[in-house]
Amino acid sequence: MDERIKTIAEYYGYESQMDMLCEECGEFVQARNKLRRNVNGAYQNCLEEIADIAIMVEQMKLICGADRIEQIINEKLDRQIQRIKDEFEFETDEYISKHSGRDTQPDSTRA
Repeated sequence: MDERIKTIAEYYGYESQMDMLCEECGEFVQARNKLRRNVNGAYQNCLEEIADIAIMVEQMKLICGADRIEQIINEKLDRQIQRIKDEFEFETDEYISKHSGRDTQPDSTRA
């Protein structure tokens, strides 16, 4: 980990940096809204706000416990991958059914 992140996190502490994370997220929302309206420079501003959020997240991982946060991240990623697989399977079955002229259930489950 970058020692600068550690120094900043230790200096300001949990409450201050949690508030700062909220502030940076709010600034990103504003930048994103400007990007939707095609405001000049909004894309660069979005990138800067993403960088600010990334710095704050790294600080919060240090303060709150990176191992637990990584565990939660992995659980959430696994769950989303499963959702994608389930959706793909559903869409594939639906596509086959629609274009093959028959349903996709095995013969033993048909009524």
